[in-house]
Amino acid sequence: MLHLHVEEPQRALRFAASGTLDFTYCTGLGKMLMSTLPAEQLAEHLPQAEPYLEFTPKTITTRAGMEAELAAIRERGYSLDDEERNRGVICLAVLVPVAGAKPVSLSISAPSGELMQPGDQERCYHAVRDTAETLAANPRFVSALAAFNSKVNNG
Repeated sequence: MLHLHVEEPQRALRFAASGTLDFTYCTGLGKMLMSTLPAEQLAEHLPQAEPYLEFTPKTITTRAGMEAELAAIRERGYSLDDEERNRGVICLAVLVPVAGAKPVSLSISAPSGELMQPGDQERCYHAVRDTAETLAANPRFVSALAAFNSKVNNG
C-alpha cells in the first residue's frame, strides 16, 4: 500500500507518511483496498507465513482473522485500523467511488483518544465518505486518477 499524500494537522501529534510504503493487513487504507479483491488474489497482498508480523497486541496476524475482518469491512462500508499498526493511532478508511478505476481509498487518522468517544467513528465515517464522494464527482480528480492508472498499467 502506498501513501500518495498525507495532510498533516497543525498540532504536535501527526502522522507523516506521504510517499511511503506500508503493509496492507494492518492499515485502514490497506484493508479497505483488500476488501475489494477476489478471494483468489488475497494471498498476493498478505505476508507469506503466519503469524504475520505483530506491530501491536491488536494486529490481526492470521489469514482467517483477516478474512473475517474483510467480510466485516464489506458489510459496514469502511475499514478501521484500531491501533493495529501503531499504538495510540486509529485510522478509518473508505473507498473513493470512481467507476472503472482501480480502487482508491481515503482515510482519516487520529490519536485513539479522539476517536473513542460514542459517535466519533460514525461522525468521522460520514465526513470521510462525503469527501470521497466529492472527489469522485470532481472531473479533475477523475482525470488525474485515470492518467495515474494508465501510467501504472503501461509501466
